[in-house]
Parts: sequence; C-alpha cells; structure tokens
Amino acid sequence: MKYGGLKMCLSLALVLTWSQANASAQGAAGGVTKEEEAEARATAAAFAERLKATQDFAAVARELYADDFISRQVKGLSGWAQRAGSPTFMLEAIPSLNFDRALASKASAEDWKRVRLAADSLLYYMFLSLLSNHSFEEWGDAEKYDARALLGVFPPEAVKALNANPSASNFLLKKNDEVVIKTPEELRALASALEEAGRLTRPGLAGSLAKGKHLEANLRLIGQGFGRGGVKLAEGEEELAGYPAGTRLFRVSAPNAYSLLLVRQGGAMKIVYAGLPHD
Repeated sequence: MKYGGLKMCLSLALVLTWSQANASAQGAAGGVTKEEEAEARATAAAFAERLKATQDFAAVARELYADDFISRQVKGLSGWAQRAGSPTFMLEAIPSLNFDRALASKASAEDWKRVRLAADSLLYYMFLSLLSNHSFEEWGDAEKYDARALLGVFPPEAVKALNANPSASNFLLKKNDEVVIKTPEELRALASALEEAGRLTRPGLAGSLAKGKHLEANLRLIGQGFGRGGVKLAEGEEELAGYPAGTRLFRVSAPNAYSLLLVRQGGAMKIVYAGLPHD
C-alpha cells in the first residue's frame, strides 16, 4: 500500500477496466433479500448523486455514513496492524499516509474523520481527472497516462498547501522518505492541509475537467456496469471494518464506480466505507 497517489490512481483504472468487463456476471448473492438489495442500491445511487453535487466527501458523510464509521475503521485497521506486528497502519485505500499504531487510541474520532474524508475527496478529483483525460480503451495502457494532465486538476496553491505539510507532501506523488504521523497535533495539521487543498481545488474543478473530452462517455460506461451489478453479503470483511464477526455488511457498486460497504443502522442502509476498487 506504500505508493504515491498517482500510481494508485492508475492502478485503479486497470482494476476498473476488469470490473466493467465482468459487471454482467455479478448478481445478488444468496442471503441478501430483495428489500436489502433495493435499499443498498438506493444508497449507492444517492452516494453517487450527492458526491457529484457537492464534490465533497465530508458533505456526503454527514448525510449517508454510519455514525461510528471512522472509529470502527481505525480500530479495525490498527488492530490488524498489531496482529501483524506492524508499528504503523494506513487507512484503507489512502496512499502514502502512515500512522503510528498508538495514535489510534490517542487521536479523536473527529480528527480521523477529517483526514479520511479530505483524502477521499482529493483522490476523487484525481479519478475524475483520469476519466476526463483518457478514453476507456486507454485505461489498459499505462504508458498513455499523462501525469501532468492528471495532476493538473489541482491548482498550484493546492499543491503548495500539501507540500507545506511533511505528511501530506507525498500524497499526490512520492517525493520524500516515508513520514509517520505520531501525535494528535500532527494528525490535525495533516487534516488541515488536506482540507485546504480540497477547498482550493473545488472552485476550479469543473473548468479543469472540461479540458478533457472523455468524462461523460466514461461515466456512462460506469453507470451501465452499475445497472448490471448486484448486492453481496460482505462476509469476512467485518474485522477490518471494526464490526463483530457475523455482522451483516453489504457490498455494492455505486454508479460512479465506487465500491461501498454498507450496514443497517437506525432502520436504514448506511455507508461504512466508500472507495474505488483496488488490488
């Protein structure tokens, strides 16, 4: 998992190509009721719609995420690191950000949430840039990717905000040695840097994406794959998500290619985790 954000984004494109080609083979898994499937797919559609409207994972999380999603996620991932004998851990599918295992119990859930959602927003902008600048056919040829075009979605002031923080400076492209976030103060500073980069990027996002010519066509292809997909019980994923074994978690693809992990909370399907497919 220790690679730069751009390399991650490119590898995600290859996985997404596989996902599109196999979407028609997916269906509702045994054990998922028709009502659960309908609710899960409705939540996935709402996620894609609200993310497109707000361009901000923090706004989407306030509406659609489980209340305790981040505290469970940090507990699950840090616990996995402890059992593996690793002194550090990473948030699922977030590149280049390494956390001291002891920080899991020292930092507040709110600070973890800020980092998680701000990082997710920046990766979303990079993914949109990839969709805009490259046709579906080009996704299988990494030599055709233009790093400058992909990272061009971020204005210079956003890049400057990231580079000013030692932990965030490797987020888009790895330039320095690995930095481990060890204290709550460092975590809050990281959150501020990521949030500032997102704040500076959002106003010009539409104009930047308009420079490419493939975004709408690629989004249509992704949406078609979603229409053929199903809902599965996410058996075996409880531990990393911080839930007791046997908890009914559901895996569903959203119309924007994101893979969602859902749980029923308060009589509704809520998001536990949202990320692009990754290997």
